[in-house]
Amino acid sequence: MAFYIGEIMKLRREFQEAHQNGEYMEAIALGKRIYDLYRENNDCNTMEYAIDVNNLAIAFDDICMYEKAQKYYKEAAELKREIGGECSSYSDTLNNLAITYSNMAKYEDAVTLQKQVLEIRDRLLGRGHEDYVASLYNLGNAYEDVKQYDKAIEMHNKALLKGQRLRTVSKMDLADILTSLGRAYEKQGNYKKAEKALKRALDILKVERGEESQYYMMNLLRMATVCEKAGLLEKAAYCCEKAMKIRKKITTESHLEYITNLNTLATLYAKKNDFTRSLEIHQKVQSIVKNLLGDHHTFYAEGLNHMAMDYCGLQEYKKALELNDKSLELKKQLIGEKHGQYVISLLSRGTILDKKGDYDEALQCYQKALDMRNELYQGKSIACADTMLAMARVYTHKKDNKNAEQYLLQSRELRRELNEIEDSAYVLNLEMLSELYYSEKNIEKGIAFCKEAVEMQKRMYGQIHPLYARVLEHLGKLYIAANKSESALKALQKVVEIEEETLGEENPKYKNSLEMLARVSYQNGAYELSMNCWEKLYNMNFEETTEKRFASAKIELWLASCALHLENLSKAKAYYEKAMEKKEQCNINTDQEWGIMIKTFLLTLAQKNEQKLKKDKEKIKRTEEKKKTEKSNMSFEEKEKYLLYCYEQRIAEFGANDLQAQQCCIEIGDFYAEIGVYDKAFIWLEKAEKQGEGKIYAEAVRKIGILCLLGGNYKKAFEKFIHAIKYQQEYGSIEGEEYCILMGLMGDFYFTLKDIEKSLCYYEIWHKLFYDKTLKNQLYLERIQRMGKISERLKKKEQASIYYKEAAEYIKQNKGECLELARELLKLGEVLLKIDKNNIQGEQNINEAIKLFGNEKGKESKIYGKLMSKLGVFYVSLDKIEQGISFLEQSYQIQCVYEQTKILSKKGYETLTKYLKESKDNIKYQLIKKGKPLY
Repeated sequence: MAFYIGEIMKLRREFQEAHQNGEYMEAIALGKRIYDLYRENNDCNTMEYAIDVNNLAIAFDDICMYEKAQKYYKEAAELKREIGGECSSYSDTLNNLAITYSNMAKYEDAVTLQKQVLEIRDRLLGRGHEDYVASLYNLGNAYEDVKQYDKAIEMHNKALLKGQRLRTVSKMDLADILTSLGRAYEKQGNYKKAEKALKRALDILKVERGEESQYYMMNLLRMATVCEKAGLLEKAAYCCEKAMKIRKKITTESHLEYITNLNTLATLYAKKNDFTRSLEIHQKVQSIVKNLLGDHHTFYAEGLNHMAMDYCGLQEYKKALELNDKSLELKKQLIGEKHGQYVISLLSRGTILDKKGDYDEALQCYQKALDMRNELYQGKSIACADTMLAMARVYTHKKDNKNAEQYLLQSRELRRELNEIEDSAYVLNLEMLSELYYSEKNIEKGIAFCKEAVEMQKRMYGQIHPLYARVLEHLGKLYIAANKSESALKALQKVVEIEEETLGEENPKYKNSLEMLARVSYQNGAYELSMNCWEKLYNMNFEETTEKRFASAKIELWLASCALHLENLSKAKAYYEKAMEKKEQCNINTDQEWGIMIKTFLLTLAQKNEQKLKKDKEKIKRTEEKKKTEKSNMSFEEKEKYLLYCYEQRIAEFGANDLQAQQCCIEIGDFYAEIGVYDKAFIWLEKAEKQGEGKIYAEAVRKIGILCLLGGNYKKAFEKFIHAIKYQQEYGSIEGEEYCILMGLMGDFYFTLKDIEKSLCYYEIWHKLFYDKTLKNQLYLERIQRMGKISERLKKKEQASIYYKEAAEYIKQNKGECLELARELLKLGEVLLKIDKNNIQGEQNINEAIKLFGNEKGKESKIYGKLMSKLGVFYVSLDKIEQGISFLEQSYQIQCVYEQTKILSKKGYETLTKYLKESKDNIKYQLIKKGKPLY
């Protein structure tokens, strides 16, 4: 007996040594000898035996002999449970068995065992033990295998949370958890969170293993895949190239994985339409393959085909066809025509000819490929269905919808027959049918096929996935074409919601979808929804380039239009002025859309302003409330008929020179202006101008001038205003209400022409006359605000402060303590501090503004953070360093709350980091550089 035990101990040492040295077959032979010795001596009921059997299973596991490993793990587990119950050692073996089940694709069994292991470790070790964390991680991986990604993510997040608190869990273990978490998010379709998790894993690996390790490289490639799926091709290419440089250092260029990665990188550049770079990479691959395998190999032939497609992308079709010919000829020599690889090159030829516009030749290639695939697979393969799709695409390009429909329906039917419908190509098939019927004006049929595609994506990916959102967006566009605005908005809102969650605010695809929703909602009268979308886009545009600055100006114009329709005229005008000012600063040629938007806005604004002026005037002058009420209850046709009847009655009774008839002309002109029928408005006002005298003439001339100004006819507007002014100077009063109104309009005229000095001159006359003549209203406020802005631009800071103060007092009196008051106080405070940086009143104004922003929006809101950023830069410019830095730190801290949202401006960031670096506050400096909170 002693000899037998000693022999086992000796063999056990040799087994461990062989296993540690990676000599797995030797280890298995030794382990099997130990196993046989136990059995020969009938000593198979001890814990030592169970441990040795477990070790033998591990050795089989290491060389992927999972059936053998499974057998010995089971035996070891059963014996451990018999001897020690559900002990820690038993759970370890169960864990190994569960992982083996995963490797054998017995995923449900793996989940069952991992749940059991987790339960045992929870009971024996508690939730503060590293083995419990490992079980959470393993269970997460098992859930991932059965495509229960929500549960996988839950387990990985729990493992991460607990692992971060335990010193016994290494940084590398955390990197493993983060990598698996990123992978689960990727499979779930949440690329935003996948990217974030992988970024954290890479940060750990960079410190623990360095940037030239295998593990770091593999995670970079995973990151590239995530970015590619998210549509971030630039970032994907960067990660892939960086990984390639690492792989080149740790392997040779002839390594198969290196070649595979090069081809992946080329594909990324092709997706970016950078075919020049794609071609360069494929040429490099071809050189490696030639040196490694020679130029008489299928790999070399396939490389020729890749380069042919690059030349196709560059529209060098002659060169593309030459290389494709070489690929086909070489494959024919090596593997013959009746081979799948030969057919691939033939299909590529069809694609090149299709792109070139040689549709009949392209169809001949595809037909030949289809015949070959039918022969190879007896017509029962999705490869045949794919070829039919390609042929349908060519027929679509030929405008031959009948044949396109035939092949699309055949392809769909074959996939259904083969039960291969849970596939992206099947969804593409449905979408192509949808587009075909849409092009034939059969929109309802197109919608039906698109709905089927949406349901298929939902079945494959769930409702929170970018691929589901993509097809849902397609459906939304079809709803728009069918004038089903409610359904379209519902679909597009869901798209934006999904993409915000899975792609993030910085993703171009999300921004495009958000802009589409903004436009569609505006076109359908959902102005509040449209404004919310435009505001989000506005906040995401940091105006780094002239093009982006112009895009920002255009968004401001959209916001102005939305505000106008929502009856917020002051906000509309403020956005309009900002848009025009920004556009001038861009010094860029505007597009057609800009011109249309400007014209539409001004005409609508003219209508709104006339309505506003009329209401203000009616409040003072109208005494017959009953008539006013009756008129307001009339329909458009009734009002028009009533006004024309009144005019005709006066003309019939008293003639064209009747003052009341002339007043009717003005009222009819006002009526048409209010409803946007400007051509008729001009006719009636000009009739009043020609027939009227005195005040009637002056009022008609003034109103014609207003319409000309708003319509962009500045020459005629100027002429009319001058006539009206001369009339007042000669026959009226230069101190009366009408003259005051005209001075304000002249100020508006020169302000529109950007002649701010003349504009201010007229505004000052208007302002001087205003107090005794008319009531203060929104127009008064807007002009006072303009006067402040112009004065500040002309370096008249003291004068600007007077106007800003007046505007602030009006807002406080009429609107109370609101954000508008806060903004005015901010301007007042800034200009006072520019005059004297120690001005107490200026400090008080800014502090009051800060308080109002905090009360209205919250001290952790984005807008409050941007205010802190702006004030921080401003105070630093005044050499109030300590206070400025405090504001900038607050802005940065708020930014940390909102992931992937820039709140601290570029200037603020540079100012803050420069100060921290110079003041040697290394802790805060490093935190900011890493994007981590300061507190």
